[in-house]
Amino acid sequence: MAMDLGGLEKEVQALNRKYGFLNTIIKPSPNKKKGLLSGIAVSVKDCICVEGVQSAAGSRILEGYEPPFDATVIERVRQEGGILIGKTNQDEFGFGTFSANSGFAVPKNPHDPTRCCGGSSGGAAGLTAALPAEFHHIALGQSTGGSISCPASFCGVVGLTPTYGLVSRYGLIDYANSLDKIGPIAKSVGDAALMLSVIAGHDDKDSTSLHEKPQDYTRLIGKPVKGMKIGVPKEYFGKGVDRAVADEVWKGVKRL
Repeated sequence: MAMDLGGLEKEVQALNRKYGFLNTIIKPSPNKKKGLLSGIAVSVKDCICVEGVQSAAGSRILEGYEPPFDATVIERVRQEGGILIGKTNQDEFGFGTFSANSGFAVPKNPHDPTRCCGGSSGGAAGLTAALPAEFHHIALGQSTGGSISCPASFCGVVGLTPTYGLVSRYGLIDYANSLDKIGPIAKSVGDAALMLSVIAGHDDKDSTSLHEKPQDYTRLIGKPVKGMKIGVPKEYFGKGVDRAVADEVWKGVKRL
């Protein structure tokens, strides 16, 4: 069933007025290409270039900058039928963990507007959590040292930080060239795997891109984890960590 693009636009505008998730809203329009993302709304972190759309990396310094080209991940999203809906808010140039350093607005957590969304991909995680399921949505975030996993955790959604070099960084406004990764934030593991299937793969325009062939990551869903080794760093449970949070993490570890 086709998505109600008019309804989607109104919902995005309403959520943005209330929570400040986006720095730029893109009027959603039909994508005639048929592919893995057909009928799926895609938001883009403000540091990822979209041709002709302000890409300011959360900074007033770049306000008004409209790239003359698409980032590789955007080319791949368009090719697979994705519908772009806007540039999500973030800490300025990625410098922050709460999105409180945005040059535009501080995005509010949709579960509790008195709290933050985490960062630096806070707008991406907040919008993913807030958009009703009828508007199938996946966000593109970016991480240098936790900027996908942190806001995903704060907002109760799924964040997937890929191996460095698996996803092209061409068209990314860098924070740290040797550490940056572009990855999905979604409502489900399946949606995150779907987006990774679209954006991963070698790109000649990125000299750090791994020579990996595209693959279907959704094929891994539902497979048993028995026999896998999962590291749990002790340092994550030091001073300052809320006991209730630590307990929930250990419950998850035990389930695995």
